[in-house]
Amino acid sequence: MSVSDQELLHHLSRMPFVDTAELAMILGEAHVAIHRDLTGLLSEGIAGRVSHGTAHLPSSHRYYLAGKGIAEAADVLGFDAPSDFVRAYPVSRQWLTLLLRRMDAVASVYRLAATLSPGMDGLGTQVEFHRRGRFDAAITLHNGRSFGVARDWRSGAAPSTTACGPSPSTTTPAVPPSCWSWSPAPGSSGSPMNSASTRTSGTAT
Repeated sequence: MSVSDQELLHHLSRMPFVDTAELAMILGEAHVAIHRDLTGLLSEGIAGRVSHGTAHLPSSHRYYLAGKGIAEAADVLGFDAPSDFVRAYPVSRQWLTLLLRRMDAVASVYRLAATLSPGMDGLGTQVEFHRRGRFDAAITLHNGRSFGVARDWRSGAAPSTTACGPSPSTTTPAVPPSCWSWSPAPGSSGSPMNSASTRTSGTAT
């Protein structure tokens, strides 16, 4: 099973700055096919990419829709105008700037989604980022089970990010803060979404 051009544009629009290995696991597709398709979008000027890595996450190329890609995706996905598409997906300049500033956290959300995903037979997972509300991101598995990813600012506790389930409306921990969290680097502002110190030492069960 392979991802169509339309599906790939939709997924890249929904998940800016995902890398090829993460996207393959999240969509349940072959890595070689996803890598080939994203490289093709890059060569056509539809996608752009940035390099990213931390002490805890390997360096990789992360892809996003370029300006030409936004116009292309808006047309392929049936929007009347690119402006309508930009309002529906996190692809605006403001969104991309925000995600770039929080790249360590964004990468860890994708890594968690890939870990939770079956990674085969087209059993896809959805990742959605939020600028407002209770959760910073939501992960929905192929079986409909959802996890909200939220910053934890409990009094006396180090700032952390915890995956909660079975749906974003609940707060039952699926990943203990000690296993999957962002801790502020020394001298940082203390915001886990802007921290350069990222820990991903555990997986959900």
